[in-house]
Amino acid sequence: AFEVHRQALAHHGENRMLASAHAYVLALAGRTSEARERLAELERDPGMDTDLAALYHLAGVYAILGEKDRALQCLERCYQERLPLMLFIRGHAFLSTLHDDPRLHDLARRIGLPDESTMVDSETI
Repeated sequence: AFEVHRQALAHHGENRMLASAHAYVLALAGRTSEARERLAELERDPGMDTDLAALYHLAGVYAILGEKDRALQCLERCYQERLPLMLFIRGHAFLSTLHDDPRLHDLARRIGLPDESTMVDSETI
């Protein structure tokens, strides 16, 4: 993953999405202090207020680091701004640590996503 990130940087240059992805990979690799450094850099970036896709991915980094409140704050902001990616909050692996949080279920309900209890499991089809 780190090599892919290096290649993406070489091809696209530094941007918020790659910085968020890098923080995510660092967090998954257990390099939490480095992930938090990347988060701090992104938090200082005034452009993060308007880059909702990067903010959505930042929520995943917070979730992996166990900062559920911060993750849900990011997702709430994305919801308020009607980011289309919010349709996928139940399926993104980086948000899996939030799947048991009632606040995520409330957010999914407000988005209009179907109740998980009424969804058909693909393994039963």
